[in-house]
Amino acid sequence: MASWYERNILPKLLCCACGAPAIQAQRRRVAPRAEGEVLELGIGGGLNLAYYDPAKAKRVTGVDPSPELRAIAEQAPRPDGLVVDIQAGEAERLPFADASFDTVLCTFTLCSVRSPTAVLAEARRVLRPDGRFLFCEHGLSPDAEVSRWQRRLEPLWKRMAGGCHLTRPVARAVEAAGFALDEVEQRYMPKTPRPLGWCEWGVARPASRLGHEAGGRIDRARGADRHEEIGSGQRVLDGVHEERNFAEPDHMRPRPAVSPAGGADRIGRQRTEVWPGRLTMMTAGDGQLAVHVDHPSAAGLLVQVVDVLGAEEELAAARR
Repeated sequence: MASWYERNILPKLLCCACGAPAIQAQRRRVAPRAEGEVLELGIGGGLNLAYYDPAKAKRVTGVDPSPELRAIAEQAPRPDGLVVDIQAGEAERLPFADASFDTVLCTFTLCSVRSPTAVLAEARRVLRPDGRFLFCEHGLSPDAEVSRWQRRLEPLWKRMAGGCHLTRPVARAVEAAGFALDEVEQRYMPKTPRPLGWCEWGVARPASRLGHEAGGRIDRARGADRHEEIGSGQRVLDGVHEERNFAEPDHMRPRPAVSPAGGADRIGRQRTEVWPGRLTMMTAGDGQLAVHVDHPSAAGLLVQVVDVLGAEEELAAARR
């Protein structure tokens, strides 16, 4: 049974956080591309509904296990003419026949499901032979410093954000589930704390339906609007592309922001500015975690979250 927090606080918190401008911008990149009979996994509060194109999407069927979020989704804005059917269901066990949908859409959902592998297997199952899997997910950063913070923060973050994980791979998981990637783009979302902001999105199709030769366009530049062609002769082995290693200009590589004092304060604590101008994380030699709050909005959010959850972790918050 869901807790009081999960029934009364979490749905509103998720809709607020997942409706942030940077995340909405990502939704606008993906949802309008859905065509035909569409299945949306983890429809949540219906934040994608406003971005579907009713001229292309014949019907949108959304599934979500949360009755509170489904109720919010029923009232979510959507374009005139868009047919929407919202159902109770879990993405790991979809109540639909094989080959039922032209498009399966998955946005900011794989982070919080129990088994991403099962979800992706179900997505393949319900796709029609020429169907497409559209995805946009946050996940494990490729940068070592950021990924270390993701692992440190994940235990508390999961409690506060409904089981949301920070360290799950995205495109690699899609490929490992038997999809071939037609397009992939990756970047840190702007104005977002880096441990929460690494995002990967793209288009995939079931590899078994493409044969052993595959073509496509894969964007491996972080945040760049350029594409590199992968020719039709590139082989797919066990559903995974043999990818070219494209050089990336040094100035384009995202780096964790650190304090001007060389990354350590005067008592030797390592500092990482994970939310520039608002939130700085510090670790001492014994591994103790501290949080330095530089902005009232960040302070208020931390206090409310820790109070509601009754977190056992020691969290030191102080203003400059």
